[in-house]
Amino acid sequence: MGNAADEVEQLLLDGLSPSRISEQRKVSGDVTYRTIRELIGSERVRRSDVLYSVEKEKREAFDEALLYWQSKGKPFNDWQIRRRLKDRGFVMGWLDVRVLWDYRGAKIVLGDMYEDIRDIELALHSFIRKALEEHHGKDETEWWAKGIPLRIRKECHARREEDENRQEPWCYTELIDLKDVIDRGWAILSKSFSKEIRSNRQALLGDLTTLNVIRNKVMHPVRGPVPTEEEFQFVRDLKRRLKKGIIRSDD
Repeated sequence: MGNAADEVEQLLLDGLSPSRISEQRKVSGDVTYRTIRELIGSERVRRSDVLYSVEKEKREAFDEALLYWQSKGKPFNDWQIRRRLKDRGFVMGWLDVRVLWDYRGAKIVLGDMYEDIRDIELALHSFIRKALEEHHGKDETEWWAKGIPLRIRKECHARREEDENRQEPWCYTELIDLKDVIDRGWAILSKSFSKEIRSNRQALLGDLTTLNVIRNKVMHPVRGPVPTEEEFQFVRDLKRRLKKGIIRSDD
């Protein structure tokens, strides 16, 4: 894929819907749809990126139309969805209806949210260890003993004892532990942060606390409500900010 795919990718991530992308690039919806599918196939964009590029008002109208036809108890297609939308005063391009039809559903969003949370946790885990090793030394008596609070070391060892396939204790940290390590080791770890993140310690710690709450919703769905759209956007935005401001390119 060449420049056309690069342009479509950027426009999607900037929040333009597929129909608006076609209009701006002056190409057919079929061409845009094909490019989007290629981008998804190559993992350059995700289905949720496409889904949320369509304005919220239109997505809500689509959901209402979908429920309307589902209540009829008969087979229906995206053309009938468009007809219902038009009857309700929403003129929506076929391409936006198509992507909503293709990528609707909580499983898609929750799957992408899980991947984002996982990526953040793994990246922070790697980043913290590397920074502490560089400062204190790579031996366990150095980075582990000097950089990780005693409470967390004890909890990691306890979790390790409950695991038949024991790994090193650092593997048993949880997301909230990483937040506490960053807080306690701020003087060391913040040296590798961007200026924007380094200048607001409490904002970062607050974001990680919020992320942990959302993580628990994703990992334990029977315990409460599913994450909201706002929480999905929060996780996606936080991942982008951390990638720019904390996670180094060689991690």
